[in-house]
Amino acid sequence: MYRSGFTLIELILVVAGLAIIFSVAAPFSNSSIVKGNTESAARTLELSLRRAYAYARAEENNSDWGVYVSGDHATVFSGSLYDGHDTSFDEVATLKTSPTLSGTLYIDGAAEVVFTKGTGAPSATGTIILSGGSITRTITINSASAILVE
Repeated sequence: MYRSGFTLIELILVVAGLAIIFSVAAPFSNSSIVKGNTESAARTLELSLRRAYAYARAEENNSDWGVYVSGDHATVFSGSLYDGHDTSFDEVATLKTSPTLSGTLYIDGAAEVVFTKGTGAPSATGTIILSGGSITRTITINSASAILVE
């Protein structure tokens, strides 16, 4: 009598083959997610800086405008300092990840850059470096208010 179906050995071979495929593919998948999240965080931070610069140049709210970065959030705010600013104008962007941040504008767990009303001149120049996994993105703000992402 002939029985259809799988033998135990065939089933074990298929499961072992799938386990090998998944163990090889998992690191690549994880790496892609970390890379994508770091790229997204850099783009979000860049857009927040450009928005604050544009608001300052346009003299929105008759005020300076800045960006405050802490943890996985970038806050565009109205005022000359984050501490004590009017929170009703805040635009908070969530970074897709909490990347490792460092650089000359990132001090004591937070970064703050304020653009002067009318001229858009930055209160500080330097770099914010975002890194996640094997990818690093550097955002540079120079004295000419240029925001460069590398």
